[in-house]
Amino acid sequence: MFAGLHDFMDADFFEGNRYIHIYAEDGRILVYEIFAAYEFSVAHLLTAYDLGSDAGYEQYLDSIRENADSGGHFWQEGDLTTDDRIITLSTCVGRRSSKRYLVQGVLVADVL
Repeated sequence: MFAGLHDFMDADFFEGNRYIHIYAEDGRILVYEIFAAYEFSVAHLLTAYDLGSDAGYEQYLDSIRENADSGGHFWQEGDLTTDDRIITLSTCVGRRSSKRYLVQGVLVADVL
């Protein structure tokens, strides 16, 4: 369904397409700045990490940082904290059932 996410494998595309816009039913526009695009395990993020606690969310952020050397693309100018709101888009990786391709953004604007 999200095969277009693979375009972010190209460094030029990653650098040239930095934002995700979500148009909510209530009229808000959520703007996320893309900070990462990389291969990840098939672990279901909502069940693999306790995202309801600061410690669990920090563990999740650490897993993102650990993947920075995985050959994906990462924006290095900012450091994520447990105060940040992140969106993760995910798609399959060809015929490799043990991997997912993730594109992640951090919320930078919530406009009504």
